[in-house]
Amino acid sequence: MLTVDSDKGSVEIVLVHPYAELATEADLVFSSDETEMAYPIVAQTRVRSVVWINQMLERVGRLSEDALKEFGQVTVAADPFAVSSRTGPPLAGPVDSRWRFKRQEAETLNQLAADRIAAVFEDGPNFAVFEDGPNFQRLSLVSISHAPDTMDDLKAQTNNIFDLENRIGQLGRDLGRDSYNSNRSSLDRIIARAA
Repeated sequence: MLTVDSDKGSVEIVLVHPYAELATEADLVFSSDETEMAYPIVAQTRVRSVVWINQMLERVGRLSEDALKEFGQVTVAADPFAVSSRTGPPLAGPVDSRWRFKRQEAETLNQLAADRIAAVFEDGPNFAVFEDGPNFQRLSLVSISHAPDTMDDLKAQTNNIFDLENRIGQLGRDLGRDSYNSNRSSLDRIIARAA
């Protein structure tokens, strides 16, 4: 998670994975010590989009300020390898064995972001522009939910996102409160429209 827009109920995300051997020049490999996780992760600086804040499940790690600056620099660099030695080798196109994985990651991100992107076209282009470069507010590593498959899944997600204490426990004080408030105001608007 890169940035939060509480007013729109959105967060900007990049996908991460644990397969260091699949890192490309646009990816950064962080050790477990740097992420507060049990294993290293690869942050895909250019596999990014905006999703609903209520898709955030729980924080599982976080990067230091130095790592965050490096992430921002690699994101905007024409030659990421010149900025950081943490990147993988350049992606050589469709013949590269990592090509298929990168395509799958992009498709996964498209699925995760589909509802939020659709809302942009329904409501008009009124979403906030997120800050780029070395000035990211935070990069927390969070698990993200997919759309619910069953009514039981939907009920569980609904109970989760409308419980302030639960959201704060999962996402931390600031993001948890933002997530809860965004979900409550969305629900209030739906109820007002239905009345």
